Amino acid sequence: MQWSASWTEGFSSEIRQRCDAYARSSAVAQYARTPARVCRALELEGVAFAREPAMNRLQAWFLFMVAADDALDRGLLEDGDRLLEQMFQPSQMPDPLAEIEVVLAEVLKAQTVDCRLPVQSALRAVWASVSWEKQASSAKEYVRARRQVGWTCSTMNYVLLRPLLANHPADLCLRWGEIGELGNLIDTLVDYPMDRWRGQIPVPPRGRLWVRTARETLGLMTAMGIRHPKMVPLFVGALGDNLTDWVRGR
Repeated sequence: MQWSASWTEGFSSEIRQRCDAYARSSAVAQYARTPARVCRALELEGVAFAREPAMNRLQAWFLFMVAADDALDRGLLEDGDRLLEQMFQPSQMPDPLAEIEVVLAEVLKAQTVDCRLPVQSALRAVWASVSWEKQASSAKEYVRARRQVGWTCSTMNYVLLRPLLANHPADLCLRWGEIGELGNLIDTLVDYPMDRWRGQIPVPPRGRLWVRTARETLGLMTAMGIRHPKMVPLFVGALGDNLTDWVRGR
């Protein structure tokens, strides 16, 4: 695991132990290397930044995102409005026995004091795209929504890290959005059999959905290889994590 050790400083020992246990769980193993990959991407771009605070913010974000998505998939939340509302409330020490997504929401808020408003705006965009995905009525709409979810989740990385960057390319947010689109389409392909079995795909599970996703994935992958060749090795590593996670879940 490559999670940061200082991401829950300032919280009670019970909260820190619970968050660290979740970070070590198999539910988030696929994302353990993601914060380090994002930081490596910045280094490849020649961007100067504070690495430990960046790792802490990314860790809080990815773990919160996974926990919230899992709760939605399992029907534990009727919608994300409650979590979204929590992100707009003043920070507070959460109950150690509260749902893990509620606990992680407070950790994320603590990590983003200097960019609270942009984070709140970005979270609204994430939730809107997730809602669109869950209400999609056709293969075309579902793939478009999956791309949008990837875009909004990936550009959240930029929103979180912007205060920590000493310099960066003007189009960095745009680049990360494109990479997020591709990453989510690859997730869709890898997770399709399991998501279909679990009934988590809102459109009829016909071959056309997989074919459309594969076609758009190939197009985006080719474009990324041309425009962002430095990112290819990092992306291959992330794909390996996805496949490993899929094998574990079988």
